[in-house]
Amino acid sequence: MHTLQWRFNSNTKLALKVAIALCCAIFLALLFELQKPYWSAMAVHVLAISETLHSGKRKGLMRLIGTLSGSLIGIITIAVFPQQPLYFLMFTVTLFALCNYAGSDNVWGYAFIITFMVYLIVVVIGGLDSSATINIAILRMQETLLGVVVYSVIFSILWPDNDEQQFSHDIDIIYKSADSLRQLIRQHPEKTSYHLDSFVREPYHDQDLADFLATPKLNIITPSRKNRSHENKLKAAWVTKYLTTRAHQQGIDKNHLEILDLALSFLHQTKVSDQSVLSLPRLVKDFYHLNKTPNPSFLDRLIDNWRTRFCKTLVGTVSLVTAILMWLYIPVPSGTMFVLNMSICAILLSNMPQQMIKHWFVGYTFFGVIFLAQYVFILPELTEVYQLLLFYAINIFIIYKSFSTIQWFIYKVLGGNLLLMMTMTATQQSPSYDIVTPLYMLVYTFLALAILRIYLNLFTTANT
Repeated sequence: MHTLQWRFNSNTKLALKVAIALCCAIFLALLFELQKPYWSAMAVHVLAISETLHSGKRKGLMRLIGTLSGSLIGIITIAVFPQQPLYFLMFTVTLFALCNYAGSDNVWGYAFIITFMVYLIVVVIGGLDSSATINIAILRMQETLLGVVVYSVIFSILWPDNDEQQFSHDIDIIYKSADSLRQLIRQHPEKTSYHLDSFVREPYHDQDLADFLATPKLNIITPSRKNRSHENKLKAAWVTKYLTTRAHQQGIDKNHLEILDLALSFLHQTKVSDQSVLSLPRLVKDFYHLNKTPNPSFLDRLIDNWRTRFCKTLVGTVSLVTAILMWLYIPVPSGTMFVLNMSICAILLSNMPQQMIKHWFVGYTFFGVIFLAQYVFILPELTEVYQLLLFYAINIFIIYKSFSTIQWFIYKVLGGNLLLMMTMTATQQSPSYDIVTPLYMLVYTFLALAILRIYLNLFTTANT
């Protein structure tokens, strides 16, 4: 009994919820005779990786806004530039640059990323035809809305989030990831200033930094019965994230390191001691009130750290332009798929740490082989809808259960994405199985990652 209870933990419940929601989205899309059920399933997967139901619903809203905006921009663009390919490509590159730059905003960034992705999807799949583009845009909006509704209903009914447990879990993730980086800094006591990038040399250091950058954002919803201990933990977590991020971006001095030590020590004590008798250290409290400013406006956030963001935008834009030129002047089979893959990789990865490209290479290789084999040997044998749903339920459950920790977060994302993308033709009203399309998808993604890696190395070297 105790063994069963131990195994049926929060990770297992999450994996079950995602499997059920994903299957419901595919089934309802097929029931409503929508053409691309994997779009609904993709919406469920993307929202399910959020930290909480609240953040998932907010992300769903951002996804709907981005889908609507991208669809409208795509329709207007085709209407304005019907026979002017040069102006169309110039507008596409400009829109990419704007969305890529704004995509690093911590409030509206996801909506901008989805805006460009949906824009490119509707114009490419629509074949630059006005009526076809409108139909694809409407279909995309329907599928996305279906996925968001299914996710919200399933996750609200099945094992809804416990505010207190989720709050403690998020704080613990921040503590563990920041503490490992603090220990790395402490290995260099002779220095007077500390910059994490100068210390990150080993692969496990890269992983520590990636884990920290993937920690939950501090718009965490505190428990409904909030008390002083929750407020103190949130303040200590904010100081921890602020100083660790500063150590990564521009470096910190010994005074800052002392405050970081106190904040992490307080978070550790809250796990082993009675929280009601603990008081937040004075230095941590003063630092929080001195540096925690009111939420800046959207324009202020756009201007903040603009040099770094502009450089990353330049990397992504040059990568996309390279893909477009290769498509125009080299006989690339299914060239529009290459441009589409390049744009997705560029807008997602150019704002992430450079080491993420390595994880994408590994993830696409590992999952690509597995899902390609299943696509060839298993899926053609499934003739009933329930068999197809069972196929997706088993695979997504294994992915979420096997890669449940934050260290493997990126592989959980990639696994779910590739499962749906490489097998998308199996979810159509009339399934078709052609190994060429999944192979092109893998090859073009590897090529896109290689191009992006070259430009990242080039621009990084030029700036040092």
